[in-house]
Amino acid sequence: MSQVASYRILAKYYDSFAGKKRYKEWEVFLNSLVKKYKIEKKIAVDLACGTGINSKTLRNIGFEKVLGVDNSREMLAEAKKKYKDISFARKDFLSFSGKEFANVDLVTCFYDSLNYLLKESELKKTFKNVYNSLKIGGVFVFDLNTPGHAKGISNNKPSIFTNEDLFVIMDNKVKGRFWFLNLSILVRKKGNTFSLFKEIHTEKMYEEGVVVNLLKSVGFKILEIKKENKKYQDGKTYNNRIYYIVKK
Repeated sequence: MSQVASYRILAKYYDSFAGKKRYKEWEVFLNSLVKKYKIEKKIAVDLACGTGINSKTLRNIGFEKVLGVDNSREMLAEAKKKYKDISFARKDFLSFSGKEFANVDLVTCFYDSLNYLLKESELKKTFKNVYNSLKIGGVFVFDLNTPGHAKGISNNKPSIFTNEDLFVIMDNKVKGRFWFLNLSILVRKKGNTFSLFKEIHTEKMYEEGVVVNLLKSVGFKILEIKKENKKYQDGKTYNNRIYYIVKK
């Protein structure tokens, strides 16, 4: 079994793996957000854009220019194949800066991507980079998994995802505020022959108060905080995800 970088193997299958329902929910959410806060539709940046689905949603909403940003070469390759009318750039959160990211109307970052930042200092640096990229009045919307997610997932048994060419076993481990998602990935080579790969994803669960203080410390004004609850395998319901909508 080979251990590979995150999303190196999954990128090709990510759209079906991630689920269409969630992306549809975000499409509705973003549409309502743009209308509610009367966000100008000149420039939008989709951080951790993955295969570009939310980037395309921003284009469909009517933004004149959309820039998708991700650090995975494989995910960006998939995005570029699908969406020719969107610009994509390979950057991580800490290097997200420069003239090409200036005077932005809206920055988005979904699917707990910011939980991959394992230090508060890194999260604050990212918030600062986003703040600097936005124009005055620009909006930043993102989500984070919560300590409630860590509680809920800690007793989960391994789960399985499969399609014709892919078989993934997802095993969760939790230690304090850290969630380790171990993926054993079987990819069909030919006939009934498969190659086996392993990916390990590590996330840190941040308390709401910590996130709010970091946002305010770089200058953001809190517009809304929306909480999402989920029922886990133990039958209990926890606050598993928080959406933050903030303004420069």
